Amino acid sequence: MITFTQPTYDLGPLEVFASADELRRGIGPVAGEYNDRHLALALLTATRHVLHVLGYAIVESQPVVPPDPAPLDLVVLPVAASWRMATGTAAVRFYKSMEVPFGVAGGWDMATYVRLSIPDVDLLLLGERVAFGVA
Repeated sequence: MITFTQPTYDLGPLEVFASADELRRGIGPVAGEYNDRHLALALLTATRHVLHVLGYAIVESQPVVPPDPAPLDLVVLPVAASWRMATGTAAVRFYKSMEVPFGVAGGWDMATYVRLSIPDVDLLLLGERVAFGVA
């Protein structure tokens, strides 16, 4: 019998796959202490989303993110360009999510639903999934 063992990715608490400057290119010029922290949190979330989409279980050696309002000094890891682009794409979505609090953007006739999947990220990572959860 074959037993499924999910691959793991060891990730530090402030390690990300894209930089805040790369994210700013996607959302425009934002500055200030609040926005810097919000950018960092979006990048942390997006990095973990990319690993989830790829099929990795995340092993965080120190899973504590400093509490507000402590600044987050992110460590950008060297990764494949597709991972970096997917992280930036997902981070834009997470950064802007407060503008769409109920999951719907637009009016009644032209509603765009915001769901858990991010098709752009899935396409950027096409063919790179390492585990499907099926033995």
